[in-house]
Amino acid sequence: MAVLRANIADLISKEFTKIFLPAFTKEPPIYNQIYREMNSNAKYEKFSGISGVGLIPEKTEGAPMASDEPIQLYDKTFTHKTYAMEVRITREAYEDDLSGALKQIPKMMGDA
Repeated sequence: MAVLRANIADLISKEFTKIFLPAFTKEPPIYNQIYREMNSNAKYEKFSGISGVGLIPEKTEGAPMASDEPIQLYDKTFTHKTYAMEVRITREAYEDDLSGALKQIPKMMGDA
């Protein structure tokens, strides 16, 4: 459903001195300090792992060497998701918006 003038009476009224809009403080991203970001055009990404070897034990003279072997660990599949949303506004509501609040909707969507 579109934003209609009937739904935004406060925004098109000269009676209101101030219209408060949602405001978020933007913090610098920290995910890039934790995760390595990669680009992909694939439907999904698959990862696997392999263990290391244990500590090397001390060997006495003439004794056989100890052995160890790495083992396969986990398998993980990351499936990509797409998020989308639109906001419909009638031309009349957009043109009658005295406060300019409707013009801020693209920025609000970016913050969301």
